[in-house]
Amino acid sequence: MSWDPYVDTLVEAGFHHACIAGHDGHVWGSTPDFKVQNAEIIRLVSVLLDDPEAIRAAYKSGFTLCVMPYALNRLDEAEDDLRMLVGRCKKAGKPARGAIVAKTAKSIIIGIHDPVYSDGKSFGRAKVAVFQLAETLIAMNF
Repeated sequence: MSWDPYVDTLVEAGFHHACIAGHDGHVWGSTPDFKVQNAEIIRLVSVLLDDPEAIRAAYKSGFTLCVMPYALNRLDEAEDDLRMLVGRCKKAGKPARGAIVAKTAKSIIIGIHDPVYSDGKSFGRAKVAVFQLAETLIAMNF
């Protein structure tokens, strides 16, 4: 199965970087320049699976994506197999860059929104695109 059309959907929604991976950290599809590390994905999966220590650590210290530091701003309540989190970049000069991460039963969807590269598409619109893709993957048993 090719994951490129799903990644392309996220880019069209305003994401600069996007990735779809399994809970094991194996990347299924990604924008070419977005090299999320296996350990970063696994840490986010732990947070989204309600691991209390992982949640506490993420709120205290944040998380990284491609070694870029993010603060955990919000962790949404789980709905069926879907759970989402929102983070903001902590690197100086990048405070407008945001991360949206969603977990389904078998997959994790990661999108990085940066207003500089979004063609005017809002962070809220990008979040809706992640939610819709997650719903699609859930319907496909992913």
